[in-house]
Amino acid sequence: MLRMIKECKGVDIADAHQTLTIGAADVETAALLKIPINSPVAVAHRTAFDAGGVMIYYSLGIYRGDFLRLEMTLK
Repeated sequence: MLRMIKECKGVDIADAHQTLTIGAADVETAALLKIPINSPVAVAHRTAFDAGGVMIYYSLGIYRGDFLRLEMTLK
């Protein structure tokens, strides 16, 4: 989604942030993801801001723990 926002004319992303938390599926989440209650899930909050500090994007993603892969380059 951030890639699509970058392509919009007149919209510039000055800052973006993601927080990934490991938690447990509540009743509603478990039903939606078709997993047992209290199964591990990853919760991702993503935000993007323009140069004036105005939030231009927010998302909340909840992912099954058995389908999660986190990869990053460490320097």
